[in-house]
Amino acid sequence: MLLHVTSLPNQSGPGTMGREAFDFVDWSSQAGFTIWQILPVGPTHSDHSPYLSLSAFAGAPELLNVHALQKQPWLTGTWLAEVIDDLANPTVTELTQALESNYKERPFQALPHADEFLKRNETWLRDYAQFMTIRHRQGNKPWWEWPADLAGRSPGAVMDVIGEHISYYRSCVIQQYLFEHQWAQLKTYAHQHNMLLFGDMPLYVSHDSADVWANRRYFALDEQGQPSKVAGVPPDLFSATGQIWGNPVYDWSALEHDNFRWWIDRIKRQLHLFDLLRLDHFRGLEAYWEVPGDAETAEEGTWVKAPGKQLLETIRGHLGDLPLVAEDLGYITPEVDELREAFRLPCMRVLQFGFDGNEDNPHLPENYTENTVAYTGTHDNDTVLAWFESLHDDAKQFVRKTLGITKEDSVLEAMKEALLNSRASLVMFPLQDVLGLGPGNRMNTPGTLGGNWVWQAQQAQLTTDIQHDMLRHIRTSNRKTAI
Repeated sequence: MLLHVTSLPNQSGPGTMGREAFDFVDWSSQAGFTIWQILPVGPTHSDHSPYLSLSAFAGAPELLNVHALQKQPWLTGTWLAEVIDDLANPTVTELTQALESNYKERPFQALPHADEFLKRNETWLRDYAQFMTIRHRQGNKPWWEWPADLAGRSPGAVMDVIGEHISYYRSCVIQQYLFEHQWAQLKTYAHQHNMLLFGDMPLYVSHDSADVWANRRYFALDEQGQPSKVAGVPPDLFSATGQIWGNPVYDWSALEHDNFRWWIDRIKRQLHLFDLLRLDHFRGLEAYWEVPGDAETAEEGTWVKAPGKQLLETIRGHLGDLPLVAEDLGYITPEVDELREAFRLPCMRVLQFGFDGNEDNPHLPENYTENTVAYTGTHDNDTVLAWFESLHDDAKQFVRKTLGITKEDSVLEAMKEALLNSRASLVMFPLQDVLGLGPGNRMNTPGTLGGNWVWQAQQAQLTTDIQHDMLRHIRTSNRKTAI
């Protein structure tokens, strides 16, 4: 199942790690699902895109459910329990305000497992909390618009701001502490129901992030902190002119000089949160599309080689065999396939991309290998029913012919069965396709601004009939079920 946390049913706003997340584990496992894939969980900017996070390490405070933290046994008797339990309006905003107002002198180390938490996250937590505190003080402006001494991380200037706003700084740390505990509870609950959590990690990080601010030497920036080269993709199925993502590309020589320490820490953090991990835009580890910082379209970019082999070897040397899935959609060369296969990483296939008339199309189920994760569609695709409805009549007829069905048969059901009966080791369905939803239920349209990342399921849609139907499909295909 593919569903972001914010898309969970919730009457009071976007989904969180509260009761709705645990209920979704119940519903999904009873429908036979064994894996829940989630989009990146970092704190987002105002556009809510999980792929342009304020931190590649932190958890999004907005995913916290403060109400669910009230009366938690593991907090009982602590000063933090007093703060949380006394909130009449248990939201992250109210929690932050309460921590700022009354609890500046309360020792963080007195909280349960606080030292363990600080030790585990020492490589990024201080930078993140400093970044968010200064950003708050600067009216949430991007870091390159801050005063030069703060943008340049002058120790004296940074500590002056932190000293003046120590309560806000501490609230940032405590939010991450609570996020980690609440996430651990959800992960444990999923495991108890025979489900694994499948994460998603963008290759690049946001320019306006704690990561770039604290590690400028690892990114292609000019003296003013602006990207001299940015990431993107050439023209593809999603865009005729390609895409300019705006993320600064890496200075791979600087990363390699430090033995890829930042990357090791990043992967280690994600594997603490998730059981397996999709590496978005995997092909960028073999060669990446580098676009001049002042370019108007991605058509002006060029391919540049990346040290992916050295990176993956180094990470594997520190962390062992990696439960990674390579997102290898788009323009893929033999060199990309060779890199992926050298580390035995599963590839991705999307059935909506399989109907171009070529019998050797890799997205057709008959062409899958076992080392494949197959999707009806991803968060960047429309739902199957909406996609099919948008096709002209000849294309619809071709899709039916390829699937071996008549006009009276359901294309969605045929695509589900085609994936479940394929050789792919893992099959993923967006919840929208499980529910059989049509137009108006898309999560993201690449290359567009506005209206993305806000789709949300309704509790009434998660019926027992759909559970039984999905379980029947899974069992008929002899695939592993959660029950």
